Amino acid sequence: MIGDKLKELRQSTGMNKKEFAAHIEMKYTTYNNYEIGAREPASDFLIMISKKFDVSIDYLMGVAETKEKFVEKQLSAHELLLLEKYSKLDMYGKSLIDAVLDRELFRAIEQYRNFNT
Repeated sequence: MIGDKLKELRQSTGMNKKEFAAHIEMKYTTYNNYEIGAREPASDFLIMISKKFDVSIDYLMGVAETKEKFVEKQLSAHELLLLEKYSKLDMYGKSLIDAVLDRELFRAIEQYRNFNT
């Protein structure tokens, strides 16, 4: 499983195995063994790959489907309530909320830029 994710990540860079191993400063044979599943990488390797390519360790291990790292953030009670309401909307309602949020974010960014120029 980890080997498949490493292969997918490597292929997304357009590098072959030797190039990728050199890029991450690792012996080709060691990297190749990880990718083909002959050896399991240690946690320090997974952490390095996670940081270097901005993917979650859960993704590398096949626990999560998405590559994105989960960024822990404390949400206020109001934010949690908004998320709960949003999750109950149908696709049409969600698209309306998304449009309003996008428009308001654009307005806020423009206002910030104008204020700082």
